[in-house]
Amino acid sequence: MTKIPGTNPVASHQCYNGIMQARLIGAYGAAAALCAAVWVQSLPEESRNPLTWPKRIGDGVSKAIVSIAPKDANDAVQVKYSLIASSMLIFTAMQVRKGCGNIV
Repeated sequence: MTKIPGTNPVASHQCYNGIMQARLIGAYGAAAALCAAVWVQSLPEESRNPLTWPKRIGDGVSKAIVSIAPKDANDAVQVKYSLIASSMLIFTAMQVRKGCGNIV
């Protein structure tokens, strides 16, 4: 689908090691921490107990996965977007399972 210039054989994604990997982990970790902080501030005051967060996150993820299915199987647009979302989920899971090999 995509080509990374200068790779031989042609690669569709890149695995990083060393300092670049550490920088990317730091950047993604900082973005995740910022998102989590904003999410916590958006919760009602009585729901800010950290012990309730895993249940809330699990419920949200479960609801999102279940809602991928189209509400009307005869509606071509809903079926198309459901298929696209499912495909993205599957391709992401494939990459997480496969990994990059040597991680330093």
